[in-house]
Amino acid sequence: MKKYIFLLFSIFLFTVTAFTQSFESYLSKGDSCLNNREFQQAVSLYRKALNLKPEKLITDDKEVIVFFNLGTAYTSLAEYQNALKYFFIYLDKDPVINNNYYKREAYNSIGNSYSFLKKYDLSIEYFKKSLEIIEIDDSMAIARMYNNIADTYLQINEIEQAKSNFTKALNYVSGTNDEIGLLIIYINLGIIALEENKIENAQSYFEQANFIAEERKDTIYLVITKVYQANYYIKIRSYEQAEENLNWALKYAKEKRIPDYLMEAYRSFILLYKAQEKYKEAFNYLNEYKINSDSIFNNNRSVEYENLEIKYAIREKEKETELLRKEKDLTRLQIDTQEKYIWVLAILFAFVTAFLIVLVYQRQKKTKVRAELESKNKEILKSQKQLKDLNYQYEKLIQRYESNEPNKPNTEIT
Repeated sequence: MKKYIFLLFSIFLFTVTAFTQSFESYLSKGDSCLNNREFQQAVSLYRKALNLKPEKLITDDKEVIVFFNLGTAYTSLAEYQNALKYFFIYLDKDPVINNNYYKREAYNSIGNSYSFLKKYDLSIEYFKKSLEIIEIDDSMAIARMYNNIADTYLQINEIEQAKSNFTKALNYVSGTNDEIGLLIIYINLGIIALEENKIENAQSYFEQANFIAEERKDTIYLVITKVYQANYYIKIRSYEQAEENLNWALKYAKEKRIPDYLMEAYRSFILLYKAQEKYKEAFNYLNEYKINSDSIFNNNRSVEYENLEIKYAIREKEKETELLRKEKDLTRLQIDTQEKYIWVLAILFAFVTAFLIVLVYQRQKKTKVRAELESKNKEILKSQKQLKDLNYQYEKLIQRYESNEPNKPNTEIT
């Protein structure tokens, strides 16, 4: 019976160990794919990890990162509603609630997702939330937030607000080693200079951004720089140089899977060929732009508006928030069900184990009592036998004594 209990316990421990190892394995492989920009594989591996371990069991700093990384992977795949879902789950975990660094990174990522979804008010709101909790001496992080806020204002054509925030970002980043932050600010200031028709300023900003990207040999930021620098070349009617930049950017945007700047490249091609009155080529790139734009839009719409007909308009902010809340509640309900199932199995296993232990204990106790009774019975039988032998010897002695006793004197009076 002891062997049986030990076997059950060993199986239980093996199952728990294998379960944990598989979760950690999927998490590690997912991180590797994310670093290698293999976003679809990363999503698949992270989701497998979550299938193995319910959300409520994911509690420490190392584990909760799976939600943030899932959001990051979905952002890179331009599936922004899925990204938001996992960023909000991440925000709700205890290690994040009590850690301003984790919170600010989540707010920043949420702001980026809303920006891509063209929900600019929400985007600015979350960038400002991130800015509020950044340590005052963290110049790089502050610069990044001002840059993100400015970039959002730029997208809604609030040029003065954008310029003001880009200037703040530049002031903070100038005293750091954040080359990427500086590069992005130069690009954005170049875009503003083009809007204001300050051609020389735009040229200077784009050249500085391009220099940093080439020095770093960073293909992704070279794509971004060349796309916006092409707009400068279009502005000054250097069409050949613009086309060269865009062809290079388009090639590597596809190779590196950068959907947002692939769209920017298509849009710049349309501007280039319209400026040259090459309407057939412009029309071809317009079709490419629409096809890719529809693909990205449908990826996001299918998550947020599943089972709704296309005829319905995009919901207002309050309805969207309600939908996200319901989706979160549903996920929690599913996880609660899984967790209850696991606890029922654990309790059942514990009950069976305890029952077997009690059963074995009772059996051993009965065996011990029986052995003690048998031992005492043997002692009693032995004592009875000894007593019987003693009685027998005593009777024999009496008989022998009586047979050997001399004749008693006659004391009778005559």
